[in-house]
Amino acid sequence: MHTRLVMVLWLSGVLAACGAGDASMPIATMRDSAGVAIVENVFPDSAAVHWWSLAQPELDIGGAEAEEVYSVYQVTDALRLADGRVVVANGGSGDIRYYAADGTHLHTSGRRGDGPGEFQRPQRLIVLPPDSVLVVDRARTTVLDATGANVRDFVPGGAGTRVNVVGRLEDGRLVGAGSAVIGESISSGLHRTDIAFLTLTASGEVVDTMVSVPGSERTIHVDGRGGTIESIMVTAPPFAKNTVYAATGDVLVVATQESPEIRVFGADGALRRIIRTGIPMPAVTEEHLEAVFERQREGLPAERRAQMVTRPEWPDAGKVVPPFGAVEIDDAGNFWFEDYDDLIRTPGTWSVHDPEGRLIARVRMPERFQPMHIGRDFVLGVERDELDVEHVRLHRLLKG
Repeated sequence: MHTRLVMVLWLSGVLAACGAGDASMPIATMRDSAGVAIVENVFPDSAAVHWWSLAQPELDIGGAEAEEVYSVYQVTDALRLADGRVVVANGGSGDIRYYAADGTHLHTSGRRGDGPGEFQRPQRLIVLPPDSVLVVDRARTTVLDATGANVRDFVPGGAGTRVNVVGRLEDGRLVGAGSAVIGESISSGLHRTDIAFLTLTASGEVVDTMVSVPGSERTIHVDGRGGTIESIMVTAPPFAKNTVYAATGDVLVVATQESPEIRVFGADGALRRIIRTGIPMPAVTEEHLEAVFERQREGLPAERRAQMVTRPEWPDAGKVVPPFGAVEIDDAGNFWFEDYDDLIRTPGTWSVHDPEGRLIARVRMPERFQPMHIGRDFVLGVERDELDVEHVRLHRLLKG
């Protein structure tokens, strides 16, 4: 395969700003391989990369003493509209809440239910320009207009299918993810079913298949007699490979976790670039597994915790720590890759790569904060306080 070195990005300016590191060291190289851009990043230590930070929250919705319309629970997604309004998918009550830029409650759409405009458990919010919102629910997808009123509902892919809308392309098409349904021939053991990414019309009809990739690893326990399946239990073993992805603009970004690389596909499904991050993938140790076990015990009632003294065998546990915890694309088209939380290192650290795939910064999020919408100069997400109560908070992103 013919390859051609096309660019070397030098880090001298960033290192000068940080006051550390070797200014002659290239942090990223780019080459072309049969029409696919290969971006090789050198994953630096904290002294050799620029660090961004988050300011104190300028918007805070929620808390133990909040009124009902401001009390949030099991938030599954949140986004900020162009006019500054914040939309929250409140999974605990099964509704969609609209707040002004200053946090004042404006409107609540829907409630828990199976009828039109109702939600079982809203999972994802997607902006439909200029200010309409697509609500992805378990059973169907709903379009809300700029005021939050229900416009229509549809089932992505049609009745009887299992397709979740995961993003919207700039040409108006939607991106859906579908996986195979567990069949009668399934056996116990570790499985990794492929995920097919599909393009859909704005009404949810399938247009084409973009690409298929390996899905997340899961252990399946089949219980039955005489060839008849009585029950199936699906679990995620520790350090399993979890396929993470994001779609917006004209790209679909996918990481299948076999290696520390991200694949970027165009709206036509063609592979555009491979971003190799250089993130280390250390071996899973007994310390890692003990940390997983302790995390599981922490969430149990005291009596049950006292009984749970022996760590499971976990024969399907991963052998190496996956490189990524999540993938996001910000409003400027930058790619954000979360360090995998191995329960030993400090969690909540992200790497930011520009649209070409070159590492430009690292960011450490506040403790117990989950970002949901990353703008050009803000990060909106859910944060738990010292009482384990959820807040929807907006932080300014400080790049200086």
